[in-house]
Amino acid sequence: MNYILLIVGEKSSFTIQEEKWFHYDNFETPTRTVVLQYHGEQVTGYSIELSTMYQRIHLNNKEEAKKNYHGVAQKFKGKQGIKTKEKFEQSVVIEKVIFNFSEMSKESFGTSDDKWILGELPPKNLSLKKAQNTLKNGGFLLQKDYFLKKEKQENQKKIHRR
Repeated sequence: MNYILLIVGEKSSFTIQEEKWFHYDNFETPTRTVVLQYHGEQVTGYSIELSTMYQRIHLNNKEEAKKNYHGVAQKFKGKQGIKTKEKFEQSVVIEKVIFNFSEMSKESFGTSDDKWILGELPPKNLSLKKAQNTLKNGGFLLQKDYFLKKEKQENQKKIHRR
């Protein structure tokens, strides 16, 4: 008697979720935006977008910034698992750095749990809870909380104008 064993496997789904966090100095122009990517309770990567006005870094215009500005994107350029992009606008430089933990080499990780929001390398085992606490302590707001706070501020401005 012969037996045939049939194994039916399910394709596993590895769903990556995202949270968007904002840091606004004046609630009009974004200075830093962080998008956390996570699976379960583990951060799998993130992107950070920095917007810096030329006048804040003592540069006069776009051409001068292209020659003399050395920002966070240049710091990480060419590192494994880290993508960088710089865009020079009329009065601001916009930098984007994307960290993909699964593609990064061991040397590409930092040791500090909270310096990554300041443009340093992230720790390898960054939990979602730890990342959220670091962002909150750093003055970041979740996207929905930002819009609620901005709406409240705009309503207060309307009241003061009357």
